[in-house]
Amino acid sequence: MKLRFLFLLLFSSGGHLALGQVALTGVIVDGTTSKPVPFVSVALYRKADSVAVTGALADSAGVFHITHVAPGQYQLKTFFLGYKPQVVPVTLKCGDVFNAGRCCLSSRRIN
Repeated sequence: MKLRFLFLLLFSSGGHLALGQVALTGVIVDGTTSKPVPFVSVALYRKADSVAVTGALADSAGVFHITHVAPGQYQLKTFFLGYKPQVVPVTLKCGDVFNAGRCCLSSRRIN
């Protein structure tokens, strides 16, 4: 009986964590030079209520990966000193790896 309970617990909790989750990837580039911008903060917010869900930091080549996200509608926001924040609407579908492509950042003028 205990073995059956353990078996059910194992497959009912761990198996559902990976089911229906998606991934998101992209590259952050400078809008003027088209060169990658390293170490940009990327955050994913639910579109319905603007609650932050998860985030990532772009690597030295400007590439970011966000994994284990539930399907739905989101806003992808980028943050980096000297650049204007960028907001990209994202719809994630079950089983997809969403490629945001090149996210171009514009320089921010400091007065």
